Amino acid sequence: MKKLLLLLPAAAWALPALAQHTELIDRAGASFSQYRGNGTETTSFVNYNYEASTGSGRGYTNNPYGSRLGAGFALGWRVQRVGRHRGLLAADLGYDWARSRTAIDALYYSAGYVNTAYAATGSAYLRTQSLAVFLSLGRRFQWSPLALDVLVGPELAGNLSVRETGRGTYGSGTDWTTNTDRGGHQAFDARLRADATAWRGRAGLNASYSYGFANAEAGLVGGPVREAHARTLRLGLAYRLR
Repeated sequence: MKKLLLLLPAAAWALPALAQHTELIDRAGASFSQYRGNGTETTSFVNYNYEASTGSGRGYTNNPYGSRLGAGFALGWRVQRVGRHRGLLAADLGYDWARSRTAIDALYYSAGYVNTAYAATGSAYLRTQSLAVFLSLGRRFQWSPLALDVLVGPELAGNLSVRETGRGTYGSGTDWTTNTDRGGHQAFDARLRADATAWRGRAGLNASYSYGFANAEAGLVGGPVREAHARTLRLGLAYRLR
């Protein structure tokens, strides 16, 4: 009897530990990105130059850091520890193909010493491919058969490529396109991220928002200080492998 009484406290201590388990989660969905700050614009113009070697024009957007939302997609893989009292500890590795958007209303064409301004239509996109590591703490709220996981924590994104692409028309309907490498200014972005997943069984709906702190225009020289910070909303599906 004495041994049984001694085992009771040990069993009470061990039960919460037995309730802990690890989950493996896949996620995929759409992303909507933009830049915010005094260096961003909803509308910009294209600088276009005639190249005699190719017999065609080539251009770039004057300010590609658009404050309009552009659509992309996101993939991710998560390891999540569910602890006592439904506390959560998670590590997430994600791939983002994100785009911000800028409307184009003018094109400035340069051919030799002649510069001509045209009204233009179309959009320019700043496309960023990146890998992001998200480390977070949170909690699971249970309303059987539904559950809600809420996480918050730091995210570090490493840019694989940053490229501006755009297309539209100018003048009397002539096509214009841009395809310009914009990498090299900002290799990493430290962010704060909030993440929520609503579960029913193994399937879930996932939403997250990343608030970037790195200034994408920090490497520019001359003129007043300009700031452009990335913001990304992700909406998608999640599935628990176990």
